[in-house]
Amino acid sequence: MQVRRPQLRMVLESFASLPDVTIPEGFRLVRPEGYRTWWMHMLNENGELGKWDEERVAGAFRGRSRVWEESVHFIVRDDVPVATACVQLHDDRPDWPELGWIAASPGFRGKRLGFAVTVAVLHFMRSAGYRQCFLRTDDERLPGIKLYLNLGFKPEMTDPSHPGRWERILSELNWESA
Repeated sequence: MQVRRPQLRMVLESFASLPDVTIPEGFRLVRPEGYRTWWMHMLNENGELGKWDEERVAGAFRGRSRVWEESVHFIVRDDVPVATACVQLHDDRPDWPELGWIAASPGFRGKRLGFAVTVAVLHFMRSAGYRQCFLRTDDERLPGIKLYLNLGFKPEMTDPSHPGRWERILSELNWESA
């Protein structure tokens, strides 16, 4: 039986150095109403974020830790969602929103859509008055971790297993830690 390790955390301490939102040609950034079916489809299609049904989606939008309805962004091609990201709010830390549920359709990976939708959501947080944020990720999500590092996120050590795990990940990415 494999023991589940705590997720890794990363912190962005300031939105001051965000790049501009740049959407690749042929794609559009949207925040449509009535998008929950799109969101469920994207999270399932991604294949790395568990199984989603209407009940799980509804639960993600309520409670002490919940997805912020207005924050869900999509990148679409021909009105079909191909990437998404959003903000998760936590009642116990209202000043620290979480960047979350970043997903791209497998057929569209490598087109910088995850980067574009992530930057759009970070700009959304900044425009809402937030000054910093955090995210959670897993050891095997190396392309995502590299994206976050490039945006200025820094590893946060919240578990005794984190220093060794981060050392291995940064080495695999050939990333010079500050």
